[in-house]
Amino acid sequence: CHLAVLQQLSVSELSCSPLLARSTFDTFDLKYYSDIKDRELGFSPRDIMRGCYEMLKAYAENFTYTSNSFFFTGATGLGKTHLALAVLNKVTQNGFNVYYASAGSIVKKMEKERFGRADESIEEEIDKCDLFIIDDLGAEFSTAFSQAAINELVNNAILSGKPMIIISNLSRNELEEKYGQRLTSRLNCFEIIQFVGEDIRQ
Repeated sequence: CHLAVLQQLSVSELSCSPLLARSTFDTFDLKYYSDIKDRELGFSPRDIMRGCYEMLKAYAENFTYTSNSFFFTGATGLGKTHLALAVLNKVTQNGFNVYYASAGSIVKKMEKERFGRADESIEEEIDKCDLFIIDDLGAEFSTAFSQAAINELVNNAILSGKPMIIISNLSRNELEEKYGQRLTSRLNCFEIIQFVGEDIRQ
């Protein structure tokens, strides 16, 4: 009963975000992706994104404590955060706890902990969740501390077997330049989803 209350409170807090309320599988519109086929691939961006959509919807509907982890990569405005939040919405509706934050806010929280200004350890918060989502990895201000902090969190989550979704505008090679091979080697156990198309925000 205590866990159920915590889950309801978590959903209530997350629902305060207008972006979260708008980001569901029902509101993901494939018409914003071109239906012109790529000559080399033989598929259009719409075909590819339809496949991503269907796979992630099934993932969210059938989520368990041992589900796979994903790395979403691609340029800005291609729907990465929308689909991640759609997963979050469905997973929380099914009674699971999700910890979602941008890489920048995670680093800020860890810096507060470092100087004793945090009420609760971020590691403790993440340990309680069933799905850990990091958004905008690579967009945070880069320092030796931020690189070490992100590496540590990702490593601990993987070692604990916790499903994760990592979202970044950077490619795998660009992430390696920023964080080093230590982080990108851990992505070998992630399923990589390449988002394609043109900025749908336009």
